[in-house]
Amino acid sequence: MRVLVVGKHFPAARGTRALQMFKVTGALHDLGVQVHAITTTNPVPEEEGATEPPVPCFPIESIGSGPYRSGQLQDVVKELWNKAAFVRRATRLVSTAIDIHRPDIVLTAAVPVVFHQVGLKIKQRFPEIRWAAFYSDPRPLQVLPKPFGQQSVRNSRKLALHRRIFQQADAVLAPNTYMLELMEQATGVSLGDRRYVVPHCGRRANSAAGCHDLRGYLVHVGSLWQYQVTADLLVAIRNVARKHPDRFKGLVCVGRVAPEILALVHALDMEDLVRPLGMVSPAEAEAMVAAAPVNLLADTPLEVGYFLHSKFADYAVNGRPILVVGPLKNPMRDYLKQLGGGMAVVHHRFRIESALEACFMGQAAGESSGTTAAVAASARLAEPFLPDNVARRYVEIFSRLGSGHRPLSRAA
Repeated sequence: MRVLVVGKHFPAARGTRALQMFKVTGALHDLGVQVHAITTTNPVPEEEGATEPPVPCFPIESIGSGPYRSGQLQDVVKELWNKAAFVRRATRLVSTAIDIHRPDIVLTAAVPVVFHQVGLKIKQRFPEIRWAAFYSDPRPLQVLPKPFGQQSVRNSRKLALHRRIFQQADAVLAPNTYMLELMEQATGVSLGDRRYVVPHCGRRANSAAGCHDLRGYLVHVGSLWQYQVTADLLVAIRNVARKHPDRFKGLVCVGRVAPEILALVHALDMEDLVRPLGMVSPAEAEAMVAAAPVNLLADTPLEVGYFLHSKFADYAVNGRPILVVGPLKNPMRDYLKQLGGGMAVVHHRFRIESALEACFMGQAAGESSGTTAAVAASARLAEPFLPDNVARRYVEIFSRLGSGHRPLSRAA
């Protein structure tokens, strides 16, 4: 099977989307799929001694779009012009790659959505090509409630674009059902059997040795934004740490922490209980995930959570207990409820306090996390996110799409 992957995010670019694309293409390659990646970044190792990415890459120039300023027409026109030029360049490069490599599947990855626009152009040039469009996050942002939803004069145009993608793609892939249902409702397009859920790839740490002493700490790895953290969460951490100082010491934050969160920590007089470690290398972050007594995933307090955070996949495959604080309905809660491996609660102080006490003082704490039942639950939770299993899910989808495959030819 030959797959051509088209997307912006790939190492050496930093960030979760780049690492996610790297993990997916690597897992497909390891499974025997012939993968070619076309991206805006030249894939090179991020760290000294790191292994070269396992797939060749055809670099594309950056989009180069300027910032959008509401009411300033020149910025809007500049952005539209730059994106249109980028789509033309990318389409030419992808068309050449199709002529040379004759892929069975073209997989476009968004965000940004311009790569799905390339998919639309490719589908016009090669009507027989099987095109799968992967959305890592819900788009356009207007379909989401605040704080994500953005109101803009361009909303109707954006929604029309995603409607075309939903109508013309042979498959639309996303990490969870909540997100797909939201986008179907927003676009008015029912995908039917063209809708597929593919979880993120997790990555196990090579070793947990040598990292910070995390005993007694709740650990959050990754950027922590203002809208993810509530006063209820911080007050619950403070109360349990003050009540059980010998068992629970507070929160360790690995990665960026929004200044608003740090200001709230100061206002609540709990700077001794929150340790922001700042940015670390991917290997160090993975080691801390593997060493954490309990990993925290703080999700935005909405009625429904539409994101399957990629850090949840990394947490799951490293086998440590997980505490999810977020909406009553969200994909992480569903995984934990079905498979075990952690707890999920809403942003309510008393419920968070009870969950923390259960994690650090209850049956799930200490040596009990290594019991047969706990280990079995962690193993069950890891299964959907293991690279081999994620790659097999992609291959299963691609095989279905290719079952009626015809020889490629350019449209007249």
